[in-house]
Amino acid sequence: MEQISRTWNLIWFPYVIYIMYFLGVGLISGGIVHMPIEPARYSIILILGSILFISASFVNEFYVEKKKMNLSQAIKLLFFSLLLSLGVGMVSGGIQHFSDLGGYAVILIPSGIVLSAISFIFKNNIPLSTKQAALVIAMLFLLVSPLALTLNWYVDGEAQHESDSEIRNDGHGHGH
Repeated sequence: MEQISRTWNLIWFPYVIYIMYFLGVGLISGGIVHMPIEPARYSIILILGSILFISASFVNEFYVEKKKMNLSQAIKLLFFSLLLSLGVGMVSGGIQHFSDLGGYAVILIPSGIVLSAISFIFKNNIPLSTKQAALVIAMLFLLVSPLALTLNWYVDGEAQHESDSEIRNDGHGHGH
């Protein structure tokens, strides 16, 4: 019996938590990026992924790492952990389906970077002075603004390219 308990604690328990984390983020990512296709179905997938991720976070923080927190601190930690995973899911889903859902990905990727970065700061209780907070906001702006503009430029160019191809294929354009 001791061997089973040791094997459970050494391998299976951490493995289950690990799977819950990554499966949760994967389902969150899929739910977010596919939401426009079938909102009801992908909302359920997003919710299930969120439940898996929050459950893994709870077990890891309070049973594995044995963190001592009051209820308010615990809720804050779990809330910002979930927001962090949603932000990562937005970036991941946007990247994976950029060619399929370009306009949506243009929103998801920069927004996910902002959401995940800010959530990371709050989840980890990183103290920032007013000057540091302003610097973080400026750096995020300097990162996501050109990224969003570049992604949008690319999507607009692809849309124009597809439009031009359709005109040429119909025999009604400059390509005939």
